[in-house]
Amino acid sequence: MRVTKYITAFMLVGNWAMAQSVENDYLVITFERERSWDVHQVEFSYWLLQVDSLADIRANLMPLYLKGFSSDNFKSCCLGDSLTMYYTSGTRFNFDQLYVQQVDELARIIKEDQKKIQIIRKRWPGGHKEIIHVYVTAITGSFCRCRLGRGGAKITEVSRVAIPKEQFKQTTDFWNSEHATKLKSYDFSTVQFLNFRSLL
Repeated sequence: MRVTKYITAFMLVGNWAMAQSVENDYLVITFERERSWDVHQVEFSYWLLQVDSLADIRANLMPLYLKGFSSDNFKSCCLGDSLTMYYTSGTRFNFDQLYVQQVDELARIIKEDQKKIQIIRKRWPGGHKEIIHVYVTAITGSFCRCRLGRGGAKITEVSRVAIPKEQFKQTTDFWNSEHATKLKSYDFSTVQFLNFRSLL
């Protein structure tokens, strides 16, 4: 019985640690996709990557959601449980004004300070074409990271997702570092990055 209690406590602490929001240096990877068969409708996908995890980009990339979750879902994720997207039954969306302003500021930084690092071009049978622009925004801030719960889009090989918490600002030092060189040489065409549509 005592062993079971220790195991349960260990699992709770592990979940709590995984979902902790830590102010750190991050990269927001933006994929902008346009396909000829979608009547030129552009899709966006946003992913988060911690700068010091560039040694294994594919394993550490996680979807970044800016909207589509309730305040209850937000608390659940930040406390180490899970993030349930687009599930509104019995949940509240009463975010305080400060949080809304901080997410708006993050969205502004992502849009205005991003740098294009790659263009992926694809040709499909029947003459269809697909173009994906890859942008990167270097930021400092705090994010909550947790597993994706019921109602979330299933994304191949993804076990964690991220949502913004607080204190976002642009950083410029990244682009003069060795990390930037490594990121620019990475082949993003191997990433399953557009299995869902962002709400930014």
